[in-house]
Amino acid sequence: MIVLGSGEHPGRRVLLFGEGLIGSAIAEDLGGRGFARLREASLPWSDEAALDSLLDEIEPVISGNGAPADPGRDSPEGRWTVIWSAGTAGFDATEGEAAAELALFRKIVAFARRLPRSTPAPVAFAFIGSAGGLFEGQRVVDSASAPAPRRPYGRLKLAEEDVLLSGPPGIEPLVFRLSSVYGPLAGRHRRGLIPTLIANAFEGRVSRILGTSSTLRDFVWVRDVARYLVSRILESPGIAREKVVTLASCRPASILEIRTLVEDALNRRLYLSFAPAPSNREDITFRPTTMPAGWIPSSLKTNIGLIARTFLAEGGPAAPPSSGPRFPGPSHGAQRQGT
Repeated sequence: MIVLGSGEHPGRRVLLFGEGLIGSAIAEDLGGRGFARLREASLPWSDEAALDSLLDEIEPVISGNGAPADPGRDSPEGRWTVIWSAGTAGFDATEGEAAAELALFRKIVAFARRLPRSTPAPVAFAFIGSAGGLFEGQRVVDSASAPAPRRPYGRLKLAEEDVLLSGPPGIEPLVFRLSSVYGPLAGRHRRGLIPTLIANAFEGRVSRILGTSSTLRDFVWVRDVARYLVSRILESPGIAREKVVTLASCRPASILEIRTLVEDALNRRLYLSFAPAPSNREDITFRPTTMPAGWIPSSLKTNIGLIARTFLAEGGPAAPPSSGPRFPGPSHGAQRQGT
């Protein structure tokens, strides 16, 4: 968990939960826009009393400890934003794990709803959701498609959305439903499919894929996600925009297409073996009409090349790669960390 503040606008605060693949990209983007880290702490997932104590401690940090009063609800200068990019439940989570995470999320949302009573500043709550978890097994998903989660993870994501969107007033909800997110190789983040394939190709390892060679998935670059999300939360509060958006590339790729891109980027062979898994067999694709205004996904080919070049320049893997990646299931964020 990180509290970030803007030097240009002293009343502006961002409270970021989760600094895994997506959260760290959001923090990096905010840093590039003049935000500094004011406080960092680990989130005590299993200790309710410790969590309550932590939230009580950080409230004055968010409020600025006597910083200038917010200039009004129509100005972004004093706006507070809570971003939820945390969570330990992956797409294979059990009902019990999903229930525990939902209980913690309810507590964080309740905390965010308390904040407006301490200041006139409007509070936005940005939630990182999962398009794959909600639309598992659906093709050409568009704005008319109804979520139909098939497993505890997807039901958790839908329940978290409902907590945020249907509760009493007090916060301005923003829901970002992401397809499969990929990013640079980083030792402190759990790897997804694409970085793992690059690392395994570099070392000549066989990648065992739990899925089929032709199953289609939609991939989005983590820095595109961070750039769009931060631009949205820095908008003036009065701008009329969708509360729920889907961030997908709308250009699905199969594992064989990704294999070709990785081999071309590294000029090495990538060895694959397949173990078909019924739960990972169906396509998940999105219609271009789902893309919100201002969302411009970058090229999968370009980004795989960037990951590979950076990887080679740094001399190889920072940690031993996994030799058994799962073809992305409905989770966008198996690479997230609960911090």
